[in-house]
Amino acid sequence: MFEVQHVSPRVGSIIRTTKDEMVSGDHAGEINQLLKQRSALVFPQVHLSPEEQLAFAGTIGEVFLVGGKEMQKISMDPEVNPVADYTRGAFFWHIDGANDDVPAKATMLNCRVLAEEGQGDTLVANTYAAYADLPDEDKALVAGLRVRHCLESTQRMVNPDPTYAELQRWQAYPSKSHPLVWTQVFRA
Repeated sequence: MFEVQHVSPRVGSIIRTTKDEMVSGDHAGEINQLLKQRSALVFPQVHLSPEEQLAFAGTIGEVFLVGGKEMQKISMDPEVNPVADYTRGAFFWHIDGANDDVPAKATMLNCRVLAEEGQGDTLVANTYAAYADLPDEDKALVAGLRVRHCLESTQRMVNPDPTYAELQRWQAYPSKSHPLVWTQVFRA
């Protein structure tokens, strides 16, 4: 079973399949194509274990773990998530892997406990579709622009008056510059 339902005209698809089919990689090509076209994919009621999630991720590309060690738990509790402070700054807008030379192709989330507020709404945008819809003159205007990601600037949005220790921690992360219009190949 592999059924695809698009949830809007340009972004998001629900894929109904089985855990065994996901882990086998039988549909890896189709899934990769849907990622490029739709930006966000949902696999409801599959309930992958962490090991199965990693196995599935390996069928669609190379797996990069946060810090290179383990799957990251998304939580605002610093006891659960060592980068909870960083996560707060990502509420306004972010791209995963912005501090890497080449951002990640995709990020995989596996909901264990659904938030009471917001019901897990991640507000994903299909920037490929948005760019494709731009008039040619607007594409020409942004063609050579670069953008800079800086941890300090994202953190100041939620904490405008940091302590000296917080400021030092933020500034320890290097800023990274990327083209606004990404035409390079993402990491596998």
